Amino acid sequence: MSLLLASDAEVDLADAEGWTPLMTASEQGHDEVVALLLEHGADPNARDNNEFTAIMQAAIDGHPDIVARLLNAGADPNAQNETENLTAISWEAENGNADVVKLLLERGIDPNVDDRTLLSALYGFKRGDISGSHAVMEMLVSHCADVFMNGWTDERPLVIAAEKGRYLSVELFLEASYSSASVRQEHIWDAITVAAEHGEDAILASLMKHCEPDETAKQTPWEWVKEYRFGDSYELLRPDFEPDEKSDNGSNKSD
Repeated sequence: MSLLLASDAEVDLADAEGWTPLMTASEQGHDEVVALLLEHGADPNARDNNEFTAIMQAAIDGHPDIVARLLNAGADPNAQNETENLTAISWEAENGNADVVKLLLERGIDPNVDDRTLLSALYGFKRGDISGSHAVMEMLVSHCADVFMNGWTDERPLVIAAEKGRYLSVELFLEASYSSASVRQEHIWDAITVAAEHGEDAILASLMKHCEPDETAKQTPWEWVKEYRFGDSYELLRPDFEPDEKSDNGSNKSD
């Protein structure tokens, strides 16, 4: 590599897929090669045919030293790829790479530039490292990641956490900061719906502590609850929406 570069080889020569030597070295974790390429003027923001950059490749494969080196060389941490529109921090969040997420946040990366960062961490649970993914979410929330983003119901972090039975995530999100109380309540109600549908009693109880329906809303949800009858969750919801309602065996659940 050194000899080639000394012979004025084209440092950013790309293959048919648009990959440059820097991208390949970043993906494979070859820190010394990355350093050498950057010293010879490799473009840290070059993109392949799918708009991936070297820092995304380093992030996806979890190479914090290379991510730091690329940042120092001027790599754009907020660059998004073409297909998923994800940034480096979202790729790291999905993979549960807490060290790199911490590095990016310490460098001042805004977790809300890419509105899928928190969702990526949630979906990352399926990769098996629950503790790593939760640590990532704790970091993101502590750096003001928008838990109550104005998105579709199936793209709301609290709703997804409730649906997946992630009790610790639900607790974390309920304590997060928010800019709109009404939007937060909307998310909580949606989460109550899916938690009830999936029989997540512990999550449901936690959500109900934060639910603040107005006086008119207290009747409609109870009619809805009675119509759907969520198994054991039906009785758990009763005292919150209709405290004076008798249970099926004639007793009051609040007694």
